[in-house]
Amino acid sequence: MEAAGDRVVLSVLRAHDLFARWGGEAFVALLPQTDGSGALAGAERIRRKIEASAVAGPDGAQIPVTVSVGASVRIGREETLSDMLRRADAALYQAKADGGNRSRAG
Repeated sequence: MEAAGDRVVLSVLRAHDLFARWGGEAFVALLPQTDGSGALAGAERIRRKIEASAVAGPDGAQIPVTVSVGASVRIGREETLSDMLRRADAALYQAKADGGNRSRAG
């Protein structure tokens, strides 16, 4: 299922965006030259595309797939990648706490 999910995410990213799996079920997408509203819009595009993509189970039945997304943008020149990931992770947990299958900015 990971490879299918990766293909779905890659299908909505731009040629200059970067994508990497971050642990088993998590991924990170770097969207250069994207502001806060653009990052959240990109997260929402990914979320909607995944939601629309069912996966066939072992018996052939379609299994719905959802994702919760946390997004962040760099705030100031001093902010590190670790800072951005920490805020995105907090936003992800907020999306899950809000019921899942949502995008949140941190």
